[in-house]
This record gives sequence, structure tokens and C-alpha cells, in this order.
Amino acid sequence: MNLRCKNIIDSKVYKDDKGSSSVLVILVMLLLITFGVLAMMSSYSNLKIARKNASWTQGYYLLESEASLAYNKVVKIIDEAKVLSDALIDEQAQIKWALYPFDDGLKTALDPLLQEAIPPEISWLKRVLFHWSFYQLYNAQVDMPVLEPMRLEDLLESEQEIPFVIEYVTVHEATGRKLLVALDLDPDDKVIITQWREIPAEFDYSNSIGFSDPEENE
Repeated sequence: MNLRCKNIIDSKVYKDDKGSSSVLVILVMLLLITFGVLAMMSSYSNLKIARKNASWTQGYYLLESEASLAYNKVVKIIDEAKVLSDALIDEQAQIKWALYPFDDGLKTALDPLLQEAIPPEISWLKRVLFHWSFYQLYNAQVDMPVLEPMRLEDLLESEQEIPFVIEYVTVHEATGRKLLVALDLDPDDKVIITQWREIPAEFDYSNSIGFSDPEENE
């Protein structure tokens, strides 16, 4: 009798130990699955951020590449305008209009000034010719960023020192991103980049809060 009772007790203890081990295994599996899901979600988030950063960087380099091509063209046009303005005027402040390639009213505007008793200084004439030649040469190009319009009247009414400052925006058609470029000339007429930065994308911001009924039937 005692032996039979002992066997029954041992059997119950064994079953209880076996049940406890199963519960422990299930808990461990749940923990592993939970940590695995969390790790997978974290990795996926990092992957999305990395892809976004890579896409942003690639887009910026494409924008800079296009802006660099436009900048090289602008520098070339500046050099051409310098050569043209130097060739147009002689030491007696006489302009060789036969060398001027544009029919834009510049001769008509400058001739009265050249006929005055005290004609303009050669340096001022050269700056006027340089600015206007650059503007005309630039507009003769295709696929160039748009410049702010220049009025000949404003140029002729300017003071002795005529600063050369131009700004333009390069737009990458595929991404729509924009890069602002501003150029100036130092005293030796060398091109200086004063601005080279991306323009932040515009977005609409509203401080109003709208509410809707989620149970509303359409």
C-alpha cells in the first residue's frame, strides 16, 4: 500500500515538473519572438532612414552637378563680356560700334552721353559695356537659369562704380530641388561665389485643427 502511494506521488511530481518546463519554454519562445520582432522593426526603420538619406544625398549631388554646369557657362559668358567690352572702346573713349554684335538700342542711348562737353570716364563706359554685353550674351544662351531683368536706363543712371552682382536659381527638373547661386567680381575682376545653397522646399502650413466624425456614413 505504501509503495503504491509513493508511486502515485512521484508520478504527480514528475507531471508538475514537466508542466513547469513547458510553460518556461513557451515564455522563453515568446520573449525571443518579441525581441526578434522589435529588432526587425528597428532594422527596417534604419533601412528606411538610410534609403531616405541616400536618396537626398543623390538628389543634392545631381542638383550640384547641374548648378556647376550652369556656373561654368556663366563664368565663360563673363569672360566673353570682358573681352568684348575691352575691344569696343579705345583710349579716346570712342566706341567701335562695328564690333558690337547686338541691335538693342545701346548705341542710341550712349551717343548723347559721348557728345557731351565732359564725356563719361572710360572706366565707367567699360563697366556699362561689360554689364550690358554680359546680359545680352547670357540671354542669347539656351537652357540657362533665369536672371532678374536688367534695364538699360537704370544702368546708365548708375554711379561711377557699377557693382556686378548676379543671382540665379538652378532647378533640377527630375527632383524639383533648387540651388541659389550668387556671384560677384573682386577688384581684379575675378569671379567670387558669395552664395551657393539649396533653397528649402516650400510647404503649406496651417494652424487650424479640423475635426471629423469617424462614424459618419458617406
